[in-house]
Amino acid sequence: MHGDVHYDSLSPADLEKHHRGDVLYSPEDDIAFGSLNVNETLTFATANRIPHHRPLGLSRSAATSKTVEVVASVFGLRQALRTKVGNAQIRGISGGEKKRVSIAESLVCRPRAIAWDNSTRGLDASTALEFVRAIRTATDTFEVATIASLYQAGEGLYELFDKVCVIYEGRMAYFGPANRARCVVRRCQRRR
Repeated sequence: MHGDVHYDSLSPADLEKHHRGDVLYSPEDDIAFGSLNVNETLTFATANRIPHHRPLGLSRSAATSKTVEVVASVFGLRQALRTKVGNAQIRGISGGEKKRVSIAESLVCRPRAIAWDNSTRGLDASTALEFVRAIRTATDTFEVATIASLYQAGEGLYELFDKVCVIYEGRMAYFGPANRARCVVRRCQRRR
């Protein structure tokens, strides 16, 4: 067998040439170089996608520094800039801070759409809510399309999304405005 794969009317070559970096996938687990501090992590990500035409005629390094400074302020990471991100072997920032670093790192890559895969896994309810609020803020501020898969999302999380798709027993039970999803979720819970 042989054939071609197209995304709507675009070939993979077209995507590579014209839309490279426009869509970003953020996996379930935060993957980072634990030995780098927050500043180094954000600087590396920013420097790799800094535009050729920078505002105010800033140099590449000045634009990178300014971007990191702004993003660190927006996501409450200024205090953690010199702290290692950490991993299983290296003590680092907290889980909530690590999630905010993931959001910031994703945004400095300047995608047009970000897909978050079960991004609240392992977070307590209040940290999950804080994370989704940060994604909502980033979506509005940076005008990015955001798609997030969440498992067992609380009602407070629903209010932060424009549209939701509720999956029940492997099938789509609802797709539409988030504020109308409550009754569908309640019906699904009663069936259990």
